[in-house]
Amino acid sequence: MSLLKKIKNFVIPLVLSLSLVIILFDSIADLYLKRHSIFSKLEISFDGDHSKKTIVNPLTKSLRQIPPSNIKELSINDNANLKGQWSAPIDWNVTAIHSILLPDYSAMTFGTFGVSEKEKIDTRENKKMTLTDGRKIERDIGSSQWNHHDVNSGVDFDIWDFKQGFGDETHELFKKPVLMDAFCSIVRVIDSNRVFILGGNQNLIEGMPDSQNSTMIYNIKERTFEKSQQLNTKGGTDQL
Repeated sequence: MSLLKKIKNFVIPLVLSLSLVIILFDSIADLYLKRHSIFSKLEISFDGDHSKKTIVNPLTKSLRQIPPSNIKELSINDNANLKGQWSAPIDWNVTAIHSILLPDYSAMTFGTFGVSEKEKIDTRENKKMTLTDGRKIERDIGSSQWNHHDVNSGVDFDIWDFKQGFGDETHELFKKPVLMDAFCSIVRVIDSNRVFILGGNQNLIEGMPDSQNSTMIYNIKERTFEKSQQLNTKGGTDQL
C-alpha cells in the first residue's frame, strides 16, 4: 500500500470523527443557550437548584361563567347543542382521583389530603390553601409544591350533593374519618346504603397507615365510615 493511500485512510476517518464531535458540542452549546426558552415551552422550570427539576403547570384564569346555585340560571350558548359547553372550574375539597356516584345521587370523591382553609375569592382565581396535614400550597401552581405524590393520601373524603348547587355549603368534608389511606383502592357500591372500599396505599409519611390489606364501609344513610375486615394478603385483592 502506498504512503499516500495510508495517509488517506487515516486522515479521512479522523476528519469525519472530528467533524461529528464539533457538530455535537456545537449542538449541546446551542441547546444550553436556548434552555430557558425550551423549558418554558415544555412547561419545565428549575426552582433555584438546577439539580432539582420540577414540572409546573399553572392554570390561566377561566373567563367562562361560574355555575349558578340554581342550574336553571346557567347561560346556554347558541351552539351548545352542537359543540357542548363548559363552565368555569369550581372549587373542590380534594383532588378527585377516585369518584363514585352514590345511590342517593350524591358523589363521593377522595385521593388527596383535603382543604381545611382557603382564600375566599373568586372561584376562578388561583388561591392559597391549607391542607388538612398543615401544608400550605397554592391551587394552580402545579406539582412543584410537593415531591412525588406525598399529598395524594386518600384519608379525607368529600361528599357533594349536587341538588344543593355548587357552593362550599353543598360539600361535606370528612377529615380522616378512619385511619386508612385509600389512595390506591377499589370501590364498590354494595347496596342502597353501603359503599365498600377495599385495599389502599402504603404511605411512607410518618404517622400514616399501611392500608394495603385494609377495608372500610361508608354508610350512606348515617354518613359514617368504619373499618371493616383485613385482607389476608397485603397488596392483593384476591383473598378475603
